[in-house]
Amino acid sequence: MSFCTTCGAPLKPGARFCEQCGSPVGVAAPVASQPARPAPTARQQPAAAQPAATDLAAQQADAVRRAAQAVANAAEARIDAARAAAGVEHDSPRHYAMQSETSTGAIARSTAAPAGIVAASTAIEIAPYASPFSDKEREASAHLPASAPKHARKMCEKDIAEVSQRVNSLAVSIREHVKKAARDDMDAVQYAGAIIDQMERDGTYHSDVVPFNELETVTRYRANIKERLDADRTVIKDVSAWLDYGVPTFVDDARALAVRMWGTFDQSVLDRAQADYDAAAAAYDQAKQSYLDTAVAYDEKVRLNTKQNIEPSYALPMSASFRRYAKLFLWLVILTLALSLICWLFLHVAIIIMALPIVRLIGIIGAIGFFVASIVMERGVERKRTADLNAQNAAIIAWNAQLQAERQQALVQPKAAMDAAEERRNAARKALEQAKQSVDPDERVAFTSLTNTFVQALDALNRAIEPVVAAIGKQWPIDGFEQAIDDDWMDQLKRHDPPRYMMLHSERADEAQSAAIAQASKVQQEEAIKQTQEQAKQTREQQLQTKIAQKNFEAAEASRREVEWQAQRQADAAARAAQAQIAASQAAEDASNATYNAERSRKQYYDGIKYR
Repeated sequence: MSFCTTCGAPLKPGARFCEQCGSPVGVAAPVASQPARPAPTARQQPAAAQPAATDLAAQQADAVRRAAQAVANAAEARIDAARAAAGVEHDSPRHYAMQSETSTGAIARSTAAPAGIVAASTAIEIAPYASPFSDKEREASAHLPASAPKHARKMCEKDIAEVSQRVNSLAVSIREHVKKAARDDMDAVQYAGAIIDQMERDGTYHSDVVPFNELETVTRYRANIKERLDADRTVIKDVSAWLDYGVPTFVDDARALAVRMWGTFDQSVLDRAQADYDAAAAAYDQAKQSYLDTAVAYDEKVRLNTKQNIEPSYALPMSASFRRYAKLFLWLVILTLALSLICWLFLHVAIIIMALPIVRLIGIIGAIGFFVASIVMERGVERKRTADLNAQNAAIIAWNAQLQAERQQALVQPKAAMDAAEERRNAARKALEQAKQSVDPDERVAFTSLTNTFVQALDALNRAIEPVVAAIGKQWPIDGFEQAIDDDWMDQLKRHDPPRYMMLHSERADEAQSAAIAQASKVQQEEAIKQTQEQAKQTREQQLQTKIAQKNFEAAEASRREVEWQAQRQADAAARAAQAQIAASQAAEDASNATYNAERSRKQYYDGIKYR
């Protein structure tokens, strides 16, 4: 069965973390006997002992020696700085206290703690909750008597529920806060412990003369880790204990104060306030109904009066006009036919018959005149009717204005009565709300004061968590523990196991040289890549310049061809113009010759006629 290397608790098979302290489970702790010293490999031999085959090998060996010396000097400087911070003299007896036990491999321990490791003080400086009641007093005030008013019992339970919910929600928040803060710190500390255990299992920190677990820094840092874990658990435990006692006790005290407070409630005051409010509400409803009735009565009068308002119109409806005009047109046709029939039946004289179209025309003109006269007379009737409607509407509007004025005047008194009734109702409602809370003022102050005081204590407790956890980190620091342990290890090896010290220095020098070479190689590779990229960039730029030059050349060649083509076109145009000019000259000469020949022919003709 395996055990935890930190707290010694038994571990379950396959467990990755200790259930007791939470430390990671690693390889079991080494036994008391010292392990055999491993035979140094070829890489572990001092670099100075290796034969130099070439000049490059000699240079590498010299570089290794310089790197080892630089590492040693840096380690000694850090150790001296740590001793100076701890107040240890370089040549003091304490400085050389470990050199007297090199034969047995034991290392003398200084009684003073190294720098940064001090005693702990993790108390939460928040005073625990002090109850103002005894158990008997709380028990006596646990519930209201059965004869208490129903309203008092309801309000008492409501106040208790609100206070309980408030403080319980704050308590839950504080528990989560402290667990998160302390658990984060514990995780960091446990990780540091796992790193130290890993360093212990690493072959780099193995020596037959200087045991890793007996190093002062290892012992102190492990003690530091244990104390810091205990302090974090103590913080969680203290906060939980504070809340486990304070919250239930405060809730019981708040219940006792609420019971005492609502035990002084007077139901008669509430009944009177309720009666006053009911009366004021009834009076307000009556005044409001009177106001609404008056307003509705006048609004109904205005509505009925407005209903008689007729919109004036200067013409009859379209359908009526069509019917009227159709009748007039029909009478016009009948009158024309009647006049024609009379002329045809009674006037058979030739003159009359010859004048029949004139008679018909006269009849048509008369009918049209009658038709126009009828329309004009109809428009006069419509205008008179419109004027009457306008007068009637003006009278209705004036009446409505008078009704509105009477309405405003009639509503002044009901509105004032309604406003006064509303003020009385609001005052009665306020008095009713006060009557619902009519308890002893001193008891109310005591209940409120106790609640506020406890909530402030919870807030202070919540604010104190972060400073306490931060103070734990300052009291047991673990920052830089790996370098501090390594410096102490190298210092002890230098004093008690020089061969091992030189071997580690050689290894670290080799590693430093390898790292430097790797870094140089990486730098060279990066530089080569950079140069390659630069060359590729230059090549691309050259190609781009070549393309641009080619495009410019092609553009110049095209421009040259365009100029030659334009010149050729101009030459061809000039040739065609010259040919056209020559043709025009030839045509002019031909025309002149033709004119001359014509004139000569005409002269010969006249001369021939003259001398015949």
